[in-house]
Amino acid sequence: MRRLLPFAFLFLATLACNKEIAEPVLPPETAVVLITANNRFVDDVTAIRRGGTVTWQFQGTHTVTFTPKTGAPNNIPESQPGTNISRTFETAGSFQFSCDLHDEIGTINVIGS
Repeated sequence: MRRLLPFAFLFLATLACNKEIAEPVLPPETAVVLITANNRFVDDVTAIRRGGTVTWQFQGTHTVTFTPKTGAPNNIPESQPGTNISRTFETAGSFQFSCDLHDEIGTINVIGS
């Protein structure tokens, strides 16, 4: 039995080392935030990959103003219903935004190195 113990250990160590390592699941490259006519952001917390694009679809009159932070994209000025405006996020991090006309806020989480 003592002679088999080193072989059993080697066998178990080999099994442990041969486990497949799962690739991390990255968020999508694009996302949509719907801004409703009743002053709400739908999908107010959104995750995308670094370098990805978020499109705001306006159903009412709104702005998108980002909290000042390195890597935050340009703000979106007051936009009318039926307008779609996109911003690309090149920097990883969390970027909060709000509407200057209403009390609604949201966050874009950008994942990746």
